[in-house]
Amino acid sequence: MKNKNVVCLTSLLLLASVGFSQTEATITVGTTTRSYVYFMPSDYDASKPVGLFLLLHGSGGNQHNYDNTIVNYDIPDTHNTIVICPQALSETDTEVIAINNAIKNFGKEPFNITNIWNSGTTIATTNVVPSEYAFLLASIAPNIAAAGKIELNKATDDVLFMNTLITYFKTNYNIDGNRVYMAGHSMGGSMCYRYAFSDNRQIKAFASIYGYLGKGVDTTKRLDIPFCHFHSKTDEVVPFYGGIFNDSIPVTIQLLAKKNGQTTPIIEEIADTKADNITVKSYDYNTPDKPRVLFFEIDGALHANILQKNDNDIDVFNELWLFFENTPVESGLNTHAENDLTVYPNPTSDYIIFSKSGAYQLVDISGKVCQQGYTEAGQSLSIGTLQKGMYILTLTTNHHITSHKIIIQ
Repeated sequence: MKNKNVVCLTSLLLLASVGFSQTEATITVGTTTRSYVYFMPSDYDASKPVGLFLLLHGSGGNQHNYDNTIVNYDIPDTHNTIVICPQALSETDTEVIAINNAIKNFGKEPFNITNIWNSGTTIATTNVVPSEYAFLLASIAPNIAAAGKIELNKATDDVLFMNTLITYFKTNYNIDGNRVYMAGHSMGGSMCYRYAFSDNRQIKAFASIYGYLGKGVDTTKRLDIPFCHFHSKTDEVVPFYGGIFNDSIPVTIQLLAKKNGQTTPIIEEIADTKADNITVKSYDYNTPDKPRVLFFEIDGALHANILQKNDNDIDVFNELWLFFENTPVESGLNTHAENDLTVYPNPTSDYIIFSKSGAYQLVDISGKVCQQGYTEAGQSLSIGTLQKGMYILTLTTNHHITSHKIIIQ
């Protein structure tokens, strides 16, 4: 018998400050009723395709966590996309619940088990139960004791939930299959990785905001999908260099970039112009004909601080949409702040002229330094021997680095 997805609309709210609509709904996944909220573009026309964007909350969050973000960025209308915010379920495994209740007796901080994703988040029992209490672990959670690990919400099939939602919207709306994306914060970002490594995935790219790759995810499967990751070296929840449920973030990015056939990134320092005590560096793995990987290494932000354009040097949601639309990252003052350096002509075929003097480098998209030296302001610099394509130009003046994208044609 063919399963039918039953959707019950529970409320319809026309948001006062924007034109698009917000609707709460439920959908049947197997034998379970799951809830979500979705946002429709104000001028949706069934004859014209739109994108689909799944935005996942973090551990302990809910489907309304991004309401203000979606309104502030006007995502449905700006990007002509339907936005879906699914709701995670709480832990039901009695052994996991029993261990979590007992952890405080071992001098450990219990972890959250409310509204969590089955993202492959796995914790070794030795990280939460001291060896002298191993006998107690075996008595209250024999299956977990035998496995030596705790896997959060493993009985919930959230991959099926995502696929059921995507299939429903593809069936009932005119969805452009090449513009189906997913993003999430914290454990929501972890769920993005879980889904990306799953069979029958339906997304074309994803972004993880301070998330992680769960240790329970089978990474022997194919990845072969563009992804973007934002992470702070000072993240107190998902440690940058690894913790009880995540490995080192930069090492993970490098390994997954290799699975995408990427090896050498273009590294750019984002101009530090805001008094926020936060700095950002981007690593752009963008070898032609290979799935792109973009990593933003942040220093100084805490886990809940999702960077915004008014207060910080980058805007996370703007950057992830630029990534989804495959716009090359342009760092330095040229992109993220007022820049008094001029480089012309651009595009060019044989020479460029700088408005400032300094040491320069021209790096191609594979990360290879193709030309470097020192140039004087107003002096014509010959580049006619370089192959056609895009290059990242960096100029260092008085220990300050600025960058431009240069097109040679």
